[in-house]
Amino acid sequence: NLGVLVTSGEELGLAGARVWAQTVRPRSVILNCDTIDDAGGWRLMYTGPRPRQIAAATEIVAPSLAAELRVSRMIPGILADSMAFADRGIEAITLSRGTISTLARIHTRRDNSMALSGRGVADASAALAALTRNLS
Repeated sequence: NLGVLVTSGEELGLAGARVWAQTVRPRSVILNCDTIDDAGGWRLMYTGPRPRQIAAATEIVAPSLAAELRVSRMIPGILADSMAFADRGIEAITLSRGTISTLARIHTRRDNSMALSGRGVADASAALAALTRNLS
């Protein structure tokens, strides 16, 4: 089974994700996508225990995507919806791509699609689809 969730209230302590996380089955796996730029390294970030199923799936699908998908801890100071699920013991990651310049642009007037080609979004979609297929 696959579900797609679009949350709101991320900037309000992950309010939307926290409400939904209360209803999620414990054996669920959450793939969150947040902050995708055209440039920079790919990160699958997590909090809490390392997401073993997702990390294993990442090792399998990364070569077919010709992308280095790095599973690592969440960057300190960043909030992402996956954290609300991890806080409830649910395996979750946030897929992200960017640079220091990306972080400097987030939530400013320069945070718009004008500077992007869309290649990052297309690549993120392919990575999420491959992970979903492998995990299902």
